[in-house]
Amino acid sequence: MNQAEKVDPTIRRYLLGELSEPEQAAIEGEYFANPERFEEICALENDLIDDYLRGDLPAAEREQFERGYLSSPEKLHRVQFARTMLSSLYGIPGLYGISGEARHRSVRGAPESPGFRAALAAMKGWWRSGPSLALAIVAFILMVAVVLIGLESLRLRQRLSESEQRIASESQRLQDLERQLDDQTANSRELEKELDILRSQRAQDQTNPPGSKLSPIVAAFSLRLGLPRGGAEQQILAIAPAADVIELRLNLKSVDFKKYSAAMTTAEVKPVWKQAQVGVRPSQTGGRIALRVPARLLPAGDYILRVDGMNPAGETVELGDSYFRVARKAAP
Repeated sequence: MNQAEKVDPTIRRYLLGELSEPEQAAIEGEYFANPERFEEICALENDLIDDYLRGDLPAAEREQFERGYLSSPEKLHRVQFARTMLSSLYGIPGLYGISGEARHRSVRGAPESPGFRAALAAMKGWWRSGPSLALAIVAFILMVAVVLIGLESLRLRQRLSESEQRIASESQRLQDLERQLDDQTANSRELEKELDILRSQRAQDQTNPPGSKLSPIVAAFSLRLGLPRGGAEQQILAIAPAADVIELRLNLKSVDFKKYSAAMTTAEVKPVWKQAQVGVRPSQTGGRIALRVPARLLPAGDYILRVDGMNPAGETVELGDSYFRVARKAAP
């Protein structure tokens, strides 16, 4: 049935694209402000497509419909969808590529049954649900974007954690190197002091008559690590007044460490002497070290000698303490 008589002429001209831009803007503003008006225009648009497909449009309106309405890709898609529905339901051949008269006869001959109207009603519902479908698509895209952003954020947090761990490791290594440098610097200063003393003694020896001593007197003692303080086997070092250097010899059970150091304090834990780099020579029982300490640094009293080792991980491990007492012999 022809729907042309039921349609507001202005709306029909709007749908056919015959209105000027100001008139189109006025109608669009009206249906944007009034949802019921929008529904009415959608229904009229569907009827207009129905008339076109069934061949009920006058020739002038059909030409205007094809020239104006079908110029929009979105509207052309709607007409193609409706044409596919007609072809699927009633076996009507496609509209495009058929002459106008044949197209008019084929579509007009289609029965206007309740099933046909139900299909058109379903099509109208689909077109009207366009905004809801668009919102659903936008929501899905946003959800995917949120998931991707979350994954990227997780990846960046993992990289940040790895960077922080690498920085912490480098910082610890730098601190270890600085500590080693400080120990070497302190040891170098001690050696410089000993060298100055030896140079001074050498200068004095050169001014002495022949037969006087030409080299420092070294008093050597063997110590054991791990003996309890004040035990029955207390180690006593009897140092002669003429001794210039005290050599302390200790045996180690193994030489598994990459670096050894030694430090000496009084019984009251007052620093006396230390050496950051200690040489170790292999022996039949493990290793042997020899520490040379200026005799002037060891007046009579109790002392603690501690030996440490550094493992490959850079950690300091205590190898043991040696407790001993220094006794000064009386001058002859």
